[in-house]
Order: sequence, then structure tokens, then C-alpha cells
Amino acid sequence: MLDKMTIEELEERYDELGEACDDLQLSLDRSAGLAAEKGIYAPCEWFATTKHTLAQKRREYNTIARLLSRKKKEEKKTRAKLFGAVFIDVCRATLDHELFMTVMNKAKALQED
Repeated sequence: MLDKMTIEELEERYDELGEACDDLQLSLDRSAGLAAEKGIYAPCEWFATTKHTLAQKRREYNTIARLLSRKKKEEKKTRAKLFGAVFIDVCRATLDHELFMTVMNKAKALQED
């Protein structure tokens, strides 16, 4: 399901999960603070459920972060390939053949290094 989402959708979900994780962690921290200061403990079931939910959301958050990184790299490579092909076509159409071949040979030499 996540693989089919666009980068924008993934970024939106990433932000939502980040906020949810922050809220859950804040609730847990408040609960721990009350327990330490006043001896008021949260119900065990609530505490366990909240910690479990936080762990699940963090896993999804990390999964989305990795997926976003991969998709952005792929998009960048695709754009670079498209730009390179268009640039070469424009050079071929604009420059005289001798100059185009000189530039092409220099680029190939740089690529081999």
C-alpha cells in the first residue's frame, strides 16, 4: 500500500505520524511524571496499549522515512537521466557536429575517470 503512494502523500503521512508519536510520548511522559511526583499511576492497560501504539507508529514512521528516501533518490535519478538526454539532444541540434563531438568526447573522458 505504501509503495503506491506519491511522495506528497508519504510526506503528509510522515508528518501525521510524527505528530501522533509526539502526542503519545508526551502522554507517557506525563504519566511517568505523575507517578514519580505524586505516586499516581496510570492504569496498566492504558500504559501498555499506549506504549504498543507508540511502537507501531514509530515503526511505520521509520518505514515511511526509508521509503521516502528511496523514492526521492529514484525521482532524482530519473530527472537527471531525462535532463541529460534532453541536454544532449539540444546540444546535438544546436552545435555543429565537430563541436558536439568534442564536448561529447570530453564528457566521456570525465565519466571514465
